[in-house]
Amino acid sequence: MITVHPPALPTTHAPDRAPSGRWGQVCRILAENSNQAMHARDIAGHLGLIATGRVLSGFNAQLCYWARNGRLIRTAPSTYKIPLLEALTPSTEP
Repeated sequence: MITVHPPALPTTHAPDRAPSGRWGQVCRILAENSNQAMHARDIAGHLGLIATGRVLSGFNAQLCYWARNGRLIRTAPSTYKIPLLEALTPSTEP
């Protein structure tokens, strides 16, 4: 029997190896607010980005790209949530 496991998110690294860069910062912000989806404008604000115009548009495109690749969940236009680890871990129960 072959078991296929979903790819590990960067947030599931060893504790001594935290994700870095923009993706790591977005993971941290969304994980801190995991009980609710966040609008791209709010995430950008947490990152200290200008939350209007081209900067917001480019940032939103990056979030959309991550959502299309399964790294984020898009809950509404420009609104994202991080997948919960439990949802990505296959059950060991029969």
